[in-house]
Amino acid sequence: LTNRWGRILLALVAGVAAALVHPPFNVWIGLIGYPVLLLLADRSQRVRGAFWMGWLFGFAYFFVGCWWVAEAFFVNPEQAWMAPFAASLLPAGIGLFIGAACALYRALKPSGLARIFVFVACFSLFEWLRGNILTGFPWNPVGASWMAGSAPSQFASVGGVYGLGLVTILAACAFAPLIEAYKNRKSVVMA
Repeated sequence: LTNRWGRILLALVAGVAAALVHPPFNVWIGLIGYPVLLLLADRSQRVRGAFWMGWLFGFAYFFVGCWWVAEAFFVNPEQAWMAPFAASLLPAGIGLFIGAACALYRALKPSGLARIFVFVACFSLFEWLRGNILTGFPWNPVGASWMAGSAPSQFASVGGVYGLGLVTILAACAFAPLIEAYKNRKSVVMA
């Protein structure tokens, strides 16, 4: 996408889609959000652009995935006015980690199939940092997308939730070349 507003909208939709993979929604097609984010970061002309695509994705991802934080403010009606701030500022801050992952990925400028592995490594590194820096915010890691007790979730016994997240993003991002090929084929047909 060359249209700036289209890219912004696509980053937000990809973030929402990825968040909907988590229980209780379990919308598995949302895994497509990760390869879309990879392609958005790839197509960013500068590191700063990749950061903003990642931040928008992260904001939408955590806005949907951390909706429950705002509910705590409704326990005491006198504090309800703080709910919108909690619901928007928390995702805005945590989204910085995904933005930083995309910026690092873009700064490394990988090419070929290596870019999938570099993207997954950057994303996984910053997800781990998000869960551990300053006591962390380990909510909604990608590895928690799988329903507890399901076959894929069993890998967490070997690699932990971050290892399961790495494998999940790697599997999802393996579709990025197919998305690119489809987009390129579609633009050739339309020309």
